[in-house]
Amino acid sequence: QKWREREARVTFSSSLEEKIIQQARHAQVLQALAVAREHSWQEADRADKLEQTLLHTRAEGVQCRQGMRALREQLEELERQLRECEQDNASLKQLARAGKEVLEGTATLQHIVTTFQIDSNNLRLRLGDAALANETLGVELADARIKIEHLQMQKADLENMVREDCASELTHEMQEKV
Repeated sequence: QKWREREARVTFSSSLEEKIIQQARHAQVLQALAVAREHSWQEADRADKLEQTLLHTRAEGVQCRQGMRALREQLEELERQLRECEQDNASLKQLARAGKEVLEGTATLQHIVTTFQIDSNNLRLRLGDAALANETLGVELADARIKIEHLQMQKADLENMVREDCASELTHEMQEKV
């Protein structure tokens, strides 16, 4: 009976041990399931976040492509404007060359005008000298006319004197002859 009791205790004890082990395993499984569930939720959250990030990234990709299109259009516009600027630059260079030629022509004309002004001033000076010489000649001519009148008066006086002398000599000779 002791033996049976002992065997019953050992069996009970083994059965209890088995139940404890099973419960421990069951607890570990439950705990592992809880951990797995937690990981699963975390992975689901991470998957949701990744999906949202992917959607956001796709939206950004669409915006980037739209931005790239807009940048390409702007680049094409800038290239067109650059070509226009190059054409304008070529036109401005032609205008600059023409302006340089005009400036050179203007400088030549300015030289001609300056030479003409110098010649004109020289002619004015000569004209002034000629006018002064003319006035001097006019004064000399007036002096000469006065001298001529004076000489004509002297001549007339001399002629009168000669006539008077001749008349008086004739009168004297006639008186002598008479």
